[in-house]
Amino acid sequence: LTIVTDSIGKSSLFGGVATAIIMGAIIARDDRRSLRIITRTERADPRAVSMILKHNGINANIDVEFLFYPSDRMRPMEVSKNEIFITTSWWTTQCVINSVSPDRIIYLLQEDERGFYPLGDDYIRAEAVMARRDLRFVINTPLLKRHLIQTGLANLNDASCAFEPAFDSTSFYREPKEQKRLRLGFYARPNNPRNLFYLGLEILDEVTKSGIINGETWEIVLFGKDVPPITFEGNCEVVIADSLPWNEYAALIRSIDVGLSLMAT
Repeated sequence: LTIVTDSIGKSSLFGGVATAIIMGAIIARDDRRSLRIITRTERADPRAVSMILKHNGINANIDVEFLFYPSDRMRPMEVSKNEIFITTSWWTTQCVINSVSPDRIIYLLQEDERGFYPLGDDYIRAEAVMARRDLRFVINTPLLKRHLIQTGLANLNDASCAFEPAFDSTSFYREPKEQKRLRLGFYARPNNPRNLFYLGLEILDEVTKSGIINGETWEIVLFGKDVPPITFEGNCEVVIADSLPWNEYAALIRSIDVGLSLMAT
């Protein structure tokens, strides 16, 4: 079983990548397959994979091979007769389709990837892959599946299944804390437009200006990637938590009382 993704490292280890690793590891374990992970933009960090499996209670006794296959270099790649591929985006799916039969591909679809782009070439290419009838799709949430079908991807009626995400209770739980102030956490990724960074800032600006949240009883945590320094009214302390390792990320989530996580796709 081979997972094809862009990168697996500290800077990319967010929910979508972790879900692909968990899904691939469970299928490989249950089908008694070896697991291969191909990355396209940088070499994978094997420690990150081990940490994901450990913190999600998955037996890590799986043979895992890591292969860096840059998109700007073409070279032959060995493929076994019964190999199955899990792709993680329309572009990794298109790449694999160029090499193997579509019926050997499972496309893990976790966002409306058309929304990554303005109307144009990339939008059309994304939609063309997502509309294929010769692929199998696994979709992260029935809500997303309904949205995709209602917006023109009728192929997903028959060629897909959907699941609700589960969260490991040994990593994510309500943690008692000593500090008196409450914590508001905002998932902040200014360089990913679909995360609606500026809309989130407008919301936080409004609730601090109006006094709904103030520095005496609240602190604000901005966690994500490439988060700039931010200040708000009401003397609210702002904590920046940038590109956290998985275990530190889970610990941060346990400490948050109210979360704001926006995703336009």
